Amino acid sequence: MKPLIMLIMFWMLAPVCYAEPLVLTMVLCHEEEDSYPWILKDRRGLDLMLLDKVAKKLDIKFKMLPLPWVRCLHELKNNHVDGAFKLSFSSDRLALGQYPMLEDKPDIALRLHSDSYSLYKIKGSAVKWNGEKISHLNGGVIGAQTGFTIISQLKELGVPVDDQSRSAEVNFKKLIAGRLTAVALHTNEGDMELSLNADFSKQIERVLPPLIEKNYYLVLSHHFYQNNTSLSQQIWLTLAKVRESSEFKRMVSQFR
Repeated sequence: MKPLIMLIMFWMLAPVCYAEPLVLTMVLCHEEEDSYPWILKDRRGLDLMLLDKVAKKLDIKFKMLPLPWVRCLHELKNNHVDGAFKLSFSSDRLALGQYPMLEDKPDIALRLHSDSYSLYKIKGSAVKWNGEKISHLNGGVIGAQTGFTIISQLKELGVPVDDQSRSAEVNFKKLIAGRLTAVALHTNEGDMELSLNADFSKQIERVLPPLIEKNYYLVLSHHFYQNNTSLSQQIWLTLAKVRESSEFKRMVSQFR
């Protein structure tokens, strides 16, 4: 066989023999601040542990991109990332990306996790929440993290909101300094801040009952969903299956 023909044949066959299969890599953004126990800066939180298992089962890769929350939502809306987590649902957020829908609402069976918001106040403060109304603010302001959906709900209750701070820690410091009258936080995160900081726990307490219970989702960009509808459904279904598995439930129960 002539050398030129042999070279051409080798060139044609080489990709078949030696190329490794391509693995789809998806870029997912999330809040860059701690949100215990779901997202943590010093280790993998439960949401990332769950998504790691989903990626392994589907033979794909998730590249995690921590961002300020408002920017993460902007990147999702403009299809600069393939997805974002953890998003609660509000009708205006349908413009940001694709939720796992069941008719006109997200399918709660395909949620990432559930969590609640609670109100925190200085011990001895008269601030109250009866499940319908926040009272005894006496002209004060409630702190909330920038870009979080609880802001609109607090405003619907007719209370003034300071949403200039992105972290629970900063909001608690502002509460102790008298710049806020109360703070609305994810319950798990607020309670963790109290358990880790003796100065906080001496002065701050959680108000009962919780402000609201919410479900949170992995939301995919409109562009990714339109071009990968079948895979998108597989991701959400696998996520739900892993979340409900005995192995992952054991990981949740042991997580500290």
